[in-house]
Amino acid sequence: MPSRNTIPLVATLIATVACASTSQHQTATPPAPEIATGSQLQAKTAGMEKRDGFIPLYLDAKQGQIYLEIPRDSTRALMFVSLATGLGSNPIGLDRGASGDSYIARFEKNGDHVLVVFENWNYRTSALDNPAHARTVLEAFPPSAAAALPIIAQDGQRLVVDATEFFMRDWNDVTGTITSSNEGSYSVARDRSSIYKPYTKAFPENTEVDVALTFAAQGRAGQIISSIVPDGKSFTLRQHISLLLLPDAGYRPRVLDPRVGYFGIVFKDYAQPIQQPLEQRWIARHRLERVNPADPSSPIRNPLVYYIDRGIPEPIRTATKQGVSWWIEAFDRAGLKGGFRVEDLPEGVDPMDARYNVVQWENRNERGWSVGGALSDPRTGEIIKGMARLDSHRARTDYNIYAGLFGADAAAADTAFVLARVRQVSAHEVGHTLGLSHNYIASTYDRGSVMDYPPPRVTVNASGDIDISSAYAVGPGAYDVFAIHWGYGIFPPESEKDSLRTIVEDGLRRGFLFLSDADARPEFASDPRTNLWDDASTPTRVPAARDGGAESGDIQIRRAQHPRRGADRASSGALRSPLFPAPVRAQFADQDDWWDGVRKRCPWRPRPGDPPYRPGLPARGTGVPDFGARAA
Repeated sequence: MPSRNTIPLVATLIATVACASTSQHQTATPPAPEIATGSQLQAKTAGMEKRDGFIPLYLDAKQGQIYLEIPRDSTRALMFVSLATGLGSNPIGLDRGASGDSYIARFEKNGDHVLVVFENWNYRTSALDNPAHARTVLEAFPPSAAAALPIIAQDGQRLVVDATEFFMRDWNDVTGTITSSNEGSYSVARDRSSIYKPYTKAFPENTEVDVALTFAAQGRAGQIISSIVPDGKSFTLRQHISLLLLPDAGYRPRVLDPRVGYFGIVFKDYAQPIQQPLEQRWIARHRLERVNPADPSSPIRNPLVYYIDRGIPEPIRTATKQGVSWWIEAFDRAGLKGGFRVEDLPEGVDPMDARYNVVQWENRNERGWSVGGALSDPRTGEIIKGMARLDSHRARTDYNIYAGLFGADAAAADTAFVLARVRQVSAHEVGHTLGLSHNYIASTYDRGSVMDYPPPRVTVNASGDIDISSAYAVGPGAYDVFAIHWGYGIFPPESEKDSLRTIVEDGLRRGFLFLSDADARPEFASDPRTNLWDDASTPTRVPAARDGGAESGDIQIRRAQHPRRGADRASSGALRSPLFPAPVRAQFADQDDWWDGVRKRCPWRPRPGDPPYRPGLPARGTGVPDFGARAA
């Protein structure tokens, strides 16, 4: 566990070595501009619109230029890149509100330019009492000199630099994404790009710059792009860049425990003993502090506030807010009462503003993923801004499942079914923005986590009718409370390690297991309990049969479902789509096999002539599905 002084000491060493390493760029900078000094600075910026804040901005409306005012002796900032507007294509990506890269940027004067240097935090040393060793690491792995900004004016305290080309760069790699999607070659059309003034602002601790970048085809227009935009030869996206005051040293990184599911940062520490790995992992999480750190009953000083996009239509917006609010309960039950809040995004606020954790509505041309992301400090893993994106097609997908079970006639029940799923997916994606990974094994201990992928719980009642009264869980699972307690719990430094170990041991005794994507998605994944979209502890219980007999619950559901699926019950032009999901969800739920009582993942492939779906039945006396005849 690093001390609080680790980050500033490493930063000092990085700055010392990197200043020397960037001197070679002097010969590569553009020709020297004419620099105004002293009182000429005011004359040079006269007529420009100044926006004062952390890093003041000057906007030159006549020339379409943007300037930054920085201290003469250099400054450092946290830099975030995101995409404010989207292309509207799920296959290509490039979504509204997509989070991009994070950098520690240093602005340092170098002759008649200011270099923007990105510090390299992927390689470090914790042996800060040995500056010579620190130098061996810092000189082995270079920083990136990302730009040279011409100085246009200066006085005794300030430099004004032209940052127009810096902000107009394709920081989100839109061109690379399009090329890799086989949509042709596009590049930034500088003459058709501009500063987007409504969302270019400066505040005391953050400066926000929004630019409209036009991308023009260098040959034939992309097929998907042409199907979406008015003229496939060009399209315009807004790119957003945030410059923030560096977080102080009060945040204590938390070392990852593989038994609890958190994302995080990875770096190499060359001071680790030879018995320990060089690669170190710290979890991603927000900073949470008590008014009195020594008092476990002291109120939370800086609660996490998540803001809901006002553009989400009702009743989905209310359901979204309710689902996100499940984390209020999770924090409260984890002993962090008042640590989480949910509000509507204030009118007029830019959702890209780094001060706001946001849940946004994502419209695309076709159905796609909902996504939970975050922008973090690359030095520590501290999450600064949570960014969730909810796919607007999801409600239609859920309706199709309902229609596949009951027919396509509109009913109050289908709305309730859809909104139950909206609440669940809203909580799920915000869970990612809190740092939490998927937990696919949580379904084996009765809906233990919202971070699982849940199918609707569909059963057949004693009358032979389909029952969806508990289709989706309500509220956080027991694992979620456990994970928040471990990840966000506030402990005195001297007892933190023991407290975290005790929490994990207690969780394991209670059966809170964690297995995620690496355990579930690859072909070589070994544990069938990590199956996606299941809802039971074993394959024979997906879903539970009505009478405990040999016939599986899914077959019973299909028998009850069959009379309801006539064409007369389907909405016009929607025969195929609504009727497809229900039988197929059963097929997917049984893809993971248990072989001779040993858990082994064997994807099922049908034989020629097999019916579209045939469930495996338990081998007699074992309780284990006998899929031996069909395993590939």
